[in-house]
Amino acid sequence: MAALPYIQFYVAEYQADTMHLTAEEHGAYLLLIFNYWQTGKPIPKKRLQKIARVSSERWADVKETLSEFFRDNGDEWVHDRIEADLIAAKDAQAQRAAAGKASAEARKAAKRDALKKESNDRSTPVEQPCDERSTNKEENRTEEKREQNNGSADADPAGESSPSKKFTDEDFEKFWKFCREHWFGAHGHKADAKKEFFKLRPEKDDLHEILKLTRQECEYRRRVEAAEGFHENMKHVCRWIKVRGWEDVRERLESGPSLSLVANLDSTQVNKPHRPPMPKPDRAPMKPTGTGGDT
Repeated sequence: MAALPYIQFYVAEYQADTMHLTAEEHGAYLLLIFNYWQTGKPIPKKRLQKIARVSSERWADVKETLSEFFRDNGDEWVHDRIEADLIAAKDAQAQRAAAGKASAEARKAAKRDALKKESNDRSTPVEQPCDERSTNKEENRTEEKREQNNGSADADPAGESSPSKKFTDEDFEKFWKFCREHWFGAHGHKADAKKEFFKLRPEKDDLHEILKLTRQECEYRRRVEAAEGFHENMKHVCRWIKVRGWEDVRERLESGPSLSLVANLDSTQVNKPHRPPMPKPDRAPMKPTGTGGDT
């Protein structure tokens, strides 16, 4: 199989090169180059007629015409333009694989370091002398409150610490509205996304940063699609939150322009919003009335 499930087909160049072909020769030529791309290798000469689907009576004439587009190496027909496109597609695919592997290794290393630090913190607690007060202001205030209650059993222990902050429904609705407008692919079910969203914590996850990096990923994929003709859709929003996909975007941006995978595109423009050109009208503009010499 070829490196990509689609072929880069330049209509203007094809028409310029094949204006002299008949409809039969057009069909035979397209079948040959499609087979070439799908197999990823030159076509054996003994299979040319079968792939082109031309009758034996017509094959000699069709073969002579189409031979100008290929290079005969003795046993096979070689198409130099397709060979170059195959090499470029395989190189781009290898770059994507290397970038994905590097990102995964970086995430694993970060998790290992975090777990190691957490384990060290638990195993080496700092003991405080019983006759000294804590230097932590919050702990001192809690201790003072306990002293004011005089050790009463009726004291409310829940009041000793403030509840942890959480994202609000308003925060989620803002996030979900953004996903509905900008997501590259199917955004999935709102209930599933909401469940994962409320597992995030404001003290660790900045909503503005999440929205910014998520939008950059959506626009990045749109630009790849515009440049190469295809890009895999993003997973559902629920999955994006669960795997913290915006962290991969941050790592890619911090890696610099060397990981830009968009061919012939300025890497500094990859994460800017993609605005497709306005479609041209399919009819001629109407002439203004009342400007001629009509009487």
